[in-house]
Amino acid sequence: MSSEDYVKSAKVTLLECAPVGKFSRLVHHFMLKKHLPALFSVWGIISIPIAGWLAVAFASPFLVRAHESNAGYLAALLLIPVLFLLVKMLLKPSHFKVTPEGVSYYWAGSFMISGKVLRWNEIQKISVIQPDHTSRVQSRLLRFCGPQRRMDLKLDEVTDPLTLPSFYDAILEYAPHVPRDPEVQSVLGSDQANASYTELWLKALTAPPERSRLELLSPGTSLQDGDYVVQERIGVGGQGVAYTANMHNSPSKVVLKEYVLPLGVSHGIKAESLEKFHMEAHILSQLDHPQIVRLLDFFFEDHRAYMVLDYVEGRNLRALLQSTGALPETQVVELATQMADILEYLHSRNPAIIHRDFTPDNLILTADGILKLIDFNVAQHQKISATATVVGKHSYIAPDQFRGHATPQSDIYSMGATISFLLTSTEPKPISVSHPRQKVCTISPELDEIVSRCTAIDPAGRFASATKFREALHTLSPPPRLA
Repeated sequence: MSSEDYVKSAKVTLLECAPVGKFSRLVHHFMLKKHLPALFSVWGIISIPIAGWLAVAFASPFLVRAHESNAGYLAALLLIPVLFLLVKMLLKPSHFKVTPEGVSYYWAGSFMISGKVLRWNEIQKISVIQPDHTSRVQSRLLRFCGPQRRMDLKLDEVTDPLTLPSFYDAILEYAPHVPRDPEVQSVLGSDQANASYTELWLKALTAPPERSRLELLSPGTSLQDGDYVVQERIGVGGQGVAYTANMHNSPSKVVLKEYVLPLGVSHGIKAESLEKFHMEAHILSQLDHPQIVRLLDFFFEDHRAYMVLDYVEGRNLRALLQSTGALPETQVVELATQMADILEYLHSRNPAIIHRDFTPDNLILTADGILKLIDFNVAQHQKISATATVVGKHSYIAPDQFRGHATPQSDIYSMGATISFLLTSTEPKPISVSHPRQKVCTISPELDEIVSRCTAIDPAGRFASATKFREALHTLSPPPRLA
C-alpha cells in the first residue's frame, strides 16, 4: 500500500520532509522515492543478484590489483564518510505524521514504518522556536513538548508548504486543549497573509530563468494585469526601488516597494534574498497603528517581489530640516512624544519588534502634524535580532546594535539621536552620548539630560521603555505643546 493510499484509508496528515541542501534533497529523493522501494519489488529481487554478479565479475580484476597495491584500504577510507552520510540520510524520517492519537515521525516507501507516537494528551505546549544559528524565518521549528520527550518539525524541510494549513486544521481538531504560541497559526500558513506569501514564495522559486524587463520601471508601466500603474520613482535602495502608483479603478495613490531577486543563482541564495522581503511583509502585516505605514498587498512579477504600501503625504524629518533648520524645542518635544507612542506600540508586541533604523529619514511629518514611521526593511522581532547582522545609519545606531545585539533600548538610542538632530540640525557623533545643549545653548538642561540618557552607551543607562521616556517628557516645564 502506497503512502497516498495509507493517508486515504485513515485520518492521517503527512507532511513530506527532506534535507534543505540542494544536493542532499536530490540524493534523498533519488534513494528514497525511486531506488529504495524498487529493491523490494519482484523485479528488484530478481535483478539485484544478477546485477551484483555482473558487477563482481567486471570489478574483480581491479579489486585484485587494488588489494596487491594496498589501494583498496585508501578507497575504503574514502568511502566510509560517503556511506555514513547516505545511511544517515536514509534513516532520516521522510514524513511528519499527524493522527487522532498524536504526532510521530514516519518512513515512507516500502518500509511504511512509524516512530513512537507523542500523544495529544501528553503534549504540554506547541511552540515556535527560532534556532540560535540562524535568523531566517523559514528555519524555525515547530516544537511539540511532552513531559518526557519532544518532537520538532523543521519548517524549511517541508517540501510542499501548501500542506501546512491542513496540518494546522488537524491540530485544531485533535488538540484544541493544548496551549500553543500565537505564532503557530502564522507559520503554518492558515491565515490569509501567510498563505498568500507561501504562494508567492513558490512562484518566485519556480519562475523562468529570464527577466523580461532589465531597466527600472518607467511611468505608465502596468503590473499585476493592470491592477497597478507606475507613476514615478521616489527612491532607490540597495536591493530595489520605490515607486508611486495608481490602483486600478481607484483614485488612491500607493507606494510600490520593489525587491529585485537575483538571477542565475541557487534556490538557497534566491530564498535567502526573498527571506528579507518576507520578514518585512510579515512584520508589517501584524501591525495596525495610525502612525505606522500600512501594508496593503504584496505580489511577485518578473523576478521582483513587490509590497503595496499606503502613500504618506508629507516630508521626512531630514528634508524638513533642510528647509527650516533646527526646530523649536516645543515642537521637538511634541514630535518626541509621538515617537514614544510609536516605539511603545512596537515594543509591546509579543515578541517585541525592533525597528533598527529609527532615523529622521524614516519619519514622515504630514501636513496635519502627524508623525508616521516607514521602512521596516531591517526591522526584526527581538528574539530573532539577538544575533543579527549590523544594520542602520552610523550616526543613529546604538553601540549594542553595532555589536549585533539589538533590543528596545537600541531604538531608544536611535530616537535620542534623532531628537538631537532635530534640536541642532547637526548629525550626532556616532557611538557617543548626545548633548544638544553643547551646540545650541538655548536648549533646556532638562531636555538635554533626557537626550543624553536616551543615548547612554550602556543600555542599562537608557530609559527602560518608551513609556518611561514619555513620562520624563511630561515633567518638562513649560508643558510640551506645538508652537
